[in-house]
Amino acid sequence: MKKALVILFALCMVGAAFAEEATFDGSATLTFGYDLEDSASGFTNAAAVTVTVPILAEGTKATEGEGMYGELKIEHFGIQIDQDMTGASTLEQTFNDDDDATAVSAKIVMDPLYVQVYNLADLGINLAEKVGTTPKEVSLATAGTGGVEVGYTSDLIELAFKTNSQLNWGRNATYGDDVATSNVDNDYYFGVSGTLNAVPDMVSVDFGFSKLDLDMGFGFGATITMDALEVFAGADVVMYDEDSALFTAMNEGMEWDFVATATYNMGAENEDGDFTNFAVKANAAGSSTKLKLNMPLDVLVSFTELDGDDGIVPALGLGVSIGIMDILDAGADIDTPDDAMYFTVDVNGTYVVQAGLTPGFGVTHNTLTEVTTLYANLELGSDFTTIENTTFLAEYRTPLLAKNAAGAAADAGFFTIAATIEF
Repeated sequence: MKKALVILFALCMVGAAFAEEATFDGSATLTFGYDLEDSASGFTNAAAVTVTVPILAEGTKATEGEGMYGELKIEHFGIQIDQDMTGASTLEQTFNDDDDATAVSAKIVMDPLYVQVYNLADLGINLAEKVGTTPKEVSLATAGTGGVEVGYTSDLIELAFKTNSQLNWGRNATYGDDVATSNVDNDYYFGVSGTLNAVPDMVSVDFGFSKLDLDMGFGFGATITMDALEVFAGADVVMYDEDSALFTAMNEGMEWDFVATATYNMGAENEDGDFTNFAVKANAAGSSTKLKLNMPLDVLVSFTELDGDDGIVPALGLGVSIGIMDILDAGADIDTPDDAMYFTVDVNGTYVVQAGLTPGFGVTHNTLTEVTTLYANLELGSDFTTIENTTFLAEYRTPLLAKNAAGAAADAGFFTIAATIEF
């Protein structure tokens, strides 16, 4: 009891010292549901309440200087206490809007040059990040226990040379003379990466190369931005030595993948530089195994109309996505359904009839699995019902409208009506 009082007193003193106000966030929901498949019905009650006490506001601090100086930067540092309705408390280290983790970096700056002294250099290669349903993503993970990075930065180009040691040098209180943790073989990993701003605000090129013991990889990416059009193309290649532990697991040799995306935005641009109402986007990706082509090419076209006054149609929110999957089939047996080209469709929308009255719907279909799902709902907010802090939601949802590939029967779905109180 005394310990609890001491802790409580300490927290009160900390809260008073930092003078940050506690925030409250929570909701409680009563739901009645009826399953049309088996005629089951019933109520569920749910609640989630969190009290947050900020101790130190999230922020970033870095040393400053001119000419040649040492820069130590601590990013996204913040502390808060969260307590939920069960009484359980957690201490969070960061609570900014993007959930960025606390990070520490240090470098010697000799503008435009720098030498990074903490942390180890990032030797990872993955400029062609996976999109769509591409079954294989080729990348090279960073490695090493410590390292250094020497770089050059300017408006035109950013260039970094990186070196990590496989193990530590040993001979100290932490590592001793243990050859398992000491780099007695003097093995090092090397890499280089950079960005070329070929045409400022229009054309940029990213590249990287890393040599990790027996494996090495390189990547390339280019971005072209012209008003509402943005085009990106990138590729990664990883090569494995026959003595590498990854040689057999990674298909004995060389692998590559590529990604190409094109986005065309039509409509107004907000203060953050984002287009707020209508967009068309196409993604294409493929990959290889061994030295032969294995490229399930996917193309996805999507249209997005955001709800609100900024959209093309006021009060309408609409999303339409059509995917053409596995266009270039290179499977072992192209006659099987799993290897054939297929289509996906996803349509969803909402319409604000008036403040607080919003119907919505959604439907998806996949020709490979032969599964169709849909939902329809009606949201009644406080502006419509005049019941403050309370929202009513009536919804019908089905997980399966058609027989799937295994022959499972259609599911009739279920209906729910819920009342939620929030603060």
